[in-house]
Amino acid sequence: MPLPHNFADLYREAPVFAACGAVYFACDIFLPNEGWPALLRPLFLALLLIPCARYLWRTRRHDRLSWRYQYPRLCVAAAGTAAIIMAAPVCLDLIGGSRNLSTRDFHIRESMPDRDSSGGFRLVLPAIRQDFPIDNRHYHPLNRATEIRVAYWPQSGIIQRIDILQSR
Repeated sequence: MPLPHNFADLYREAPVFAACGAVYFACDIFLPNEGWPALLRPLFLALLLIPCARYLWRTRRHDRLSWRYQYPRLCVAAAGTAAIIMAAPVCLDLIGGSRNLSTRDFHIRESMPDRDSSGGFRLVLPAIRQDFPIDNRHYHPLNRATEIRVAYWPQSGIIQRIDILQSR
């Protein structure tokens, strides 16, 4: 790929993309794994891609016909595809609603067993053949539970609410 004529354009765009990347990772780290914030996180991150793609398209619009700058079109197409892929399950869950399941057949596994104990945990429900990310605060109560009720969004794979019905 030939180098662009003006490197200042690349440096001017870098803070915008760095800020969007920082917001993406901050949302991924600090937002909970359960409830409405967890459901709306992919939708928010998908909407975050749209200004990035628009900014890239707007700054390179004058070079639209040049073969040297075809990567902005690819970036815009990739951002649009990623936004659709991230937002589709959330939209389907908002339309279809959540489902409830009461079960005794469940177990918890670490999603990253080779990392430290602050790594995430997953609630495995063999009845529906799905596993869900859970917050660390639910790990010990769920280890003592014998029966739970789970409200979940099936397309996104996110738990809306966990109720412990029986404990040991």
